[in-house]
Amino acid sequence: MKSRFVLVALAMVALGSTLAAAAELGHQHRIASVGPATALVDVAPDGSDGHRLVVWAVATDGAGSEVYARVVGARGRPRGPVRRVSNMPTGEDRTLVMQPAAAYNGGREEYVVVWAGAGKSEASAPCQAPPGFPGPIPDCVERDVEVYMRRIDADGRPLGAQRRISSTGPHDCTRCQAIFPRIAYDPHLGRYLVAFLAQADPDRPTIRVQRLMGNGTEAPARERDVTEPKAWATFGMGDLVYEQADRIFVLLHASGRTVERGDVYTMRLNPQGKPFGRRRAISAGEESRDTNPRLALNPSGRRMVAVWEVGAVGQPEQIPVARALNGSGSPRGRIVTLPEGDGGVALQPAVAWDTATQRFAVAWSRSTDSDREIYATFAGTEATPAFSEAVRVSHMGPDAPPGTPNYIDWASFPRLVMRDQGGFLSVWYGYEEAVGGGGVYVRSVTP
Repeated sequence: MKSRFVLVALAMVALGSTLAAAAELGHQHRIASVGPATALVDVAPDGSDGHRLVVWAVATDGAGSEVYARVVGARGRPRGPVRRVSNMPTGEDRTLVMQPAAAYNGGREEYVVVWAGAGKSEASAPCQAPPGFPGPIPDCVERDVEVYMRRIDADGRPLGAQRRISSTGPHDCTRCQAIFPRIAYDPHLGRYLVAFLAQADPDRPTIRVQRLMGNGTEAPARERDVTEPKAWATFGMGDLVYEQADRIFVLLHASGRTVERGDVYTMRLNPQGKPFGRRRAISAGEESRDTNPRLALNPSGRRMVAVWEVGAVGQPEQIPVARALNGSGSPRGRIVTLPEGDGGVALQPAVAWDTATQRFAVAWSRSTDSDREIYATFAGTEATPAFSEAVRVSHMGPDAPPGTPNYIDWASFPRLVMRDQGGFLSVWYGYEEAVGGGGVYVRSVTP
């Protein structure tokens, strides 16, 4: 049987050439210096007066990892200082904080940031990587990992204390984990919905949701499982978006029963977080592993685009692919591959919608034998998207000559968000030796 890795590539050949690329790039802003540790970055999809909140989790020397945030303007210029969001307890062992996500409440003009975190507890064990986590977790011990939240005002200042919003297992359960949180805001009801992977039974995880009131407190109903517990060998939480026209949430995730295979699914949830209809597979269903899914919504046209990675287990090559969806999450057209940029290995695709230009943008990290940078491409609302040629977005340090390895300066973990004035903000974590190492970067991109 041919692998999906081959089938998708053949499908793209039939689509013909891509559209010519044209994009205006703004100044590349380094909004935070975070040292040599890898940072996990997210950005709220909306904000006050064209501003956006960028959040990231990064390790700090001797004290584990924490979540930080900074507000940026319409073209990525930082506004105000970097502020620490989380305050996880520490002890002899390092804390573990990861996977921050943010949503904006226009009625209250504030954000809610969520993250998965573990503090010091009496019961601990060496860390085991959760399903879908890229590799082992170094220098930490395993504790009960839960989802936390904190409100942030429009200027980036924390409001009140952080609060734990999940209850996956008893306090002394070191393998009970709530991870990969995603959050979306329902402006009609003025409430948030948070989705995460829950491992109350560590061998049979499930996707669970928690509703939050507009002030960040839990709604009267308790957490709800939206999938049956299964022994997933692979997993990746994608995105949770609110579709205003139909007043539903759409959840995107990837899962598989074996390490050789993982498929991408969409699921519809009502405003109370209860699933309705069937879970839909939107990937091709062949023998390959689909990971790192992301989702963007065109609210006016009830159209979405999902992106993810396709690759064979044991092979370094990854193909970023995209598929157009209806507002309900059902597929519209064929799966297409993204333009190759400068070749190499493509990773971590992200996607966003721009109302002003009526186009989707996709960004990803591409690694070649010379460097690793962020690229972007653009497409309209066609049933089978026709993407433009890839545009290089990041410029991390001096370019190395072709074929000359440069592993010092690089960019990774891209995220995209729409600008109110049209175009996009691209956010990523990168490393530049000449300016002090690791940092969080923002740049405007206008197709």
